[in-house]
Amino acid sequence: MSTTHGASGRTVRSSPRRRASVARVALALVVVAAIGGWTTGPVAAHRWSAPPLVCGELPTTDVVLRSDLTCETPFHFVGPGPSVSIDLAGHTLTVPGDAGRCTAPGPCGAIAGAAAVRNGGVIGTLSDIGDIRGVIVSGDIEVGLGFAGTPGPASVRRTMVLNGSVRIWGPDATVADSLIGGGVVIASTNRAVRNVAIERNWIVRSPGDGVSIAPLPGSFPDDVTGRIRHNVILWAAGHGIAVGGGLWNVGALAIEGNALVGNGGDGFRSGTDLTGPPTALGGPVTLAANLALLNHGHGFDAGWMTGVAGTGIVDGGGNLAFANGTDPPCSGIDC
Repeated sequence: MSTTHGASGRTVRSSPRRRASVARVALALVVVAAIGGWTTGPVAAHRWSAPPLVCGELPTTDVVLRSDLTCETPFHFVGPGPSVSIDLAGHTLTVPGDAGRCTAPGPCGAIAGAAAVRNGGVIGTLSDIGDIRGVIVSGDIEVGLGFAGTPGPASVRRTMVLNGSVRIWGPDATVADSLIGGGVVIASTNRAVRNVAIERNWIVRSPGDGVSIAPLPGSFPDDVTGRIRHNVILWAAGHGIAVGGGLWNVGALAIEGNALVGNGGDGFRSGTDLTGPPTALGGPVTLAANLALLNHGHGFDAGWMTGVAGTGIVDGGGNLAFANGTDPPCSGIDC
């Protein structure tokens, strides 16, 4: 309990709970102001001339959301039809229940296959969208799912993901400058996930790993390539960044300049007990200038394939580990 003196001279008492509430409100105002600064883009130029988005009607040209809207049926653009952009114009589209989620193969979620979704809110999943920008999403984002929309490149920028994750299924995907509550998953299946960029995001309180990469154990050389750079990964229930599964299918991957703080497992973790082809090692996965702080496990546990000589890890230098819960602070690299 602390005391201050108001303008009237009366003593005002401030409890830790009240100060925390004030801090949360202040943080919310900062986030809202930031999102307000994000909600501009090329779609906005057509805002006054574009027709409105209407429930039950699949548009064939760029549309704008004129007010908050709840639709029982989703908007799924499939095939080589017109490339449609949706300007939410600061409003919220809600597609409730399973109609707004991805629960089965095929085009799924609230919106699938649009060229762009920008400038507002969506309650439901966004899948196979070419460009997501300035959106607050209560649900998941599926990038490059492959059932609808543009084959790539695809991007998620300046977006908030609440109660959901971002899952990347295809190549040439960028996730940048966003706040993500459910983690980022590179979900390699039978499609290569190459040239992926996960940069400058805040990934907070993921229920699993902050960033997870786990290729399938088949033979898919260089299946995952790209860069994970300058992210802040806080309080994930699992590891901050985890690389596992069929490691021999991981190609050149740069993991640089990330802050891995307070996660439930290791700050960075790599390794697998799976057995790959006898001549395939995978990598290089280069770790450089990352910080691991206050994680419950090791700062860095950079293993590779159990029972196989050699490693796909390259120590790029400059990695630091402080006050983590398990010794040694670093394994597989120096820090």
